[in-house]
Amino acid sequence: MFSICFNKGTQLSFLALLVLAGCAQVDEGLKKTTDSLAPQDFVTGKRVLNPESEADEIQRAEKQQIEIIASAQTAGYGVDTDAALVSHLREMLFGLSYVSHRPKLPWEVHLIESPEVNAFAIGGGKIFFYRGLFRELVNPSDDNEIAAVMAHEMGHIAARHIGKQKGLIMAEGLSNKAQKATAGKLYQASFTTLQEDEADRIGLLYMTLAGYDPRAASRIWIRADKQFGSDPHAFNYAYDHSLNADRANKIARLTPIALKYFEDQDTINNDYEQVLENNELLPRTNAAENGSGTLAVLNAVINTTTQHLEAKNEELSRQIKMQQDQAEAQRLTKLDLKLENTSNGYRAVVGHFQNISNLPIAGATVTVYYVNAAGQPVYSEKVPIQNVHLLPGRQLDWSAYVKNMPGAAHIQAKVTEVQWLK
Repeated sequence: MFSICFNKGTQLSFLALLVLAGCAQVDEGLKKTTDSLAPQDFVTGKRVLNPESEADEIQRAEKQQIEIIASAQTAGYGVDTDAALVSHLREMLFGLSYVSHRPKLPWEVHLIESPEVNAFAIGGGKIFFYRGLFRELVNPSDDNEIAAVMAHEMGHIAARHIGKQKGLIMAEGLSNKAQKATAGKLYQASFTTLQEDEADRIGLLYMTLAGYDPRAASRIWIRADKQFGSDPHAFNYAYDHSLNADRANKIARLTPIALKYFEDQDTINNDYEQVLENNELLPRTNAAENGSGTLAVLNAVINTTTQHLEAKNEELSRQIKMQQDQAEAQRLTKLDLKLENTSNGYRAVVGHFQNISNLPIAGATVTVYYVNAAGQPVYSEKVPIQNVHLLPGRQLDWSAYVKNMPGAAHIQAKVTEVQWLK
């Protein structure tokens, strides 16, 4: 959904964009333009490219909220039909918003009677819960757990994550090279994961300041790991949230810090305003600009570039892990390959998949490559081997129909993924 690659030329283009957008000929005009395109973050104080004004954000969210509610009702799901729970959610939202970085937003929360296990925010103070969240993941009688989810969604809104996504799309358009370099889903997922991690930190702070026990947050994701797992292969590494086990561990490491600001259950921290400005969960940077438009632009470029580099580092770590997994799959498995005619008149590629490791295998993926005379692949197809309990030394058969691919002279196959039985 969003990607950006900053090099020196892109940075200069970004500077030119800020100047030309406001037709700024003097430093004061440049400052106003920068305030419009790269305002200071409510949470961190940093300038990051964000073309959506707060007024536009609220207007967009109001319209989108109406559309979401109408869509849910058309699909047959009730909205806000559980008056008691909705009233309680609104009461909790009021308390949490009071200690947030954006208390004056028109905050609203709605409950959609869908079985989906989810909650989400659309900016402008608008939050949605699905009924399935309370049936499968969050204890509906535990306000601390509810607050952990609600405060996380509020974190997205406080940090204006949707507008920042638009900002990165805008910056991406400045460079064709950027589009080619970072157009992949892995980069986009990596950037979104970083935003999710930031929302977790903000959420921990808000729930703590509002008098909810932050230890509940990691409890949710420990439960999620047990129920849904934490397998990166399920997403082909393009997961846009930290995996459940990783998320639980990250939050658990932050919880002792959050507890420093916890007064007591259901007790608002009287010093919440000071804590919002100065805390260990979300260090605030108030860069000295002294009204200078040039310094404002420089801060915006630095912070947006830093944000991009963080996402690129996350993307790189996932790519390395993918390569390591592929190498491990090759080393600990053996694959035989041959072509055969089938009983229905088609040709098939048939093989034997053997486990030569000392661990049982739960599943695997064989990738069949169609290669030309020069040995270059012209097409590939993934053949999943699922729901098996392949013990060490054992083997099983696999097969796939042969496709008529123009330019293909040979067929090769490799084991590209293995899921080990826990």
